[in-house]
Amino acid sequence: MNGTVLQPFNWSGRLASKATVNVNLGDFIPKADTNFITVWTSNPNGGVDSLPANDTLEAFTVGCDSLLGGDYIVKSNAELKAIVGKLISCGVKAPVRVLLANGSYTSPDLMDPFNGVSHK
Repeated sequence: MNGTVLQPFNWSGRLASKATVNVNLGDFIPKADTNFITVWTSNPNGGVDSLPANDTLEAFTVGCDSLLGGDYIVKSNAELKAIVGKLISCGVKAPVRVLLANGSYTSPDLMDPFNGVSHK
């Protein structure tokens, strides 16, 4: 989680092909920013994995420490993606301006409204 390998969780049982099982891996407190989560399996049913390409799940979530307001200076596509993620996940408390430094940017998808947005 966020680049740190946590204590392995050993699940025992047999799982048929294409079957699923829910496993509770515990709780985590997200940091205020983007949180990256990677989960993987190994030694399915105690043997060699015939399809290791489907063993890993990667996801991210945004932890919010406050609503957004004010000016945000963006200098890269990664920063633009991060601020859009925060806008969508956290919402706004005051007017927000995203100021783009000179450069080339990929347009983010802002079609869905997010918390605190008013349409004029």
